[in-house]
Amino acid sequence: MPVVSVVWTYNGLSAEDMARRIATGYERSLTNSVEDIEHIESQSLSGVAVIKIFFHPGADINRAIAETLSGAQSMLRNMPPGTTPPLILSYSASTVPILRLAVRRRQLIASVMLVKALGGGWQSAPMTKL
Repeated sequence: MPVVSVVWTYNGLSAEDMARRIATGYERSLTNSVEDIEHIESQSLSGVAVIKIFFHPGADINRAIAETLSGAQSMLRNMPPGTTPPLILSYSASTVPILRLAVRRRQLIASVMLVKALGGGWQSAPMTKL
């Protein structure tokens, strides 16, 4: 099953505001502009909203990405000032995404929350000084 994840960021916005002001509106726009959606899941954290779009098996993933990107660009004009363009990732739900991060201590908690929101597991490794 093809999946596209869209990660919106806005520093300083609470999880509730990310859900209300960013995720909900974007989800609504997707249902009107993107074809072959099976279902949508989202999770909002402080400063981050992750919207996962699950497509029907056999959906044209390139078309899905193009429609998702087009919708994101349209929505960006209506987002709160300071909202950055989203990160768009595509993968298959049958594969396990593997992500390795090198972060500073103050970024660690936000990075762990983002990885979990994207559906990945978290394995800690000793941190080295940069």
